[in-house]
Amino acid sequence: MNLLKNTCNFFDWMRRERMVSENPLEFVEPVKLTPTHYRRALTPEQAQRLLAVASRERAVVYLVADAARPAAERAAGADGGRFRL
Repeated sequence: MNLLKNTCNFFDWMRRERMVSENPLEFVEPVKLTPTHYRRALTPEQAQRLLAVASRERAVVYLVADAARPAAERAAGADGGRFRL
């Protein structure tokens, strides 16, 4: 996934639709990084702890993000499953 490229494409679309006058990322150069830590799914216990300390608004974001993950991804990683409030 190339976040910079996708975001630039989004700003280009916004410029074509006349929502913005210019692409603020037009001259940003990509950064070459070698990842040392890889993302992984939260364990159910970690997810519960996160929801316990999150504001109500933020908790809704986490719940929606979990629901948007493909079922195969949820099944393949640490269960994660559905959060319970």
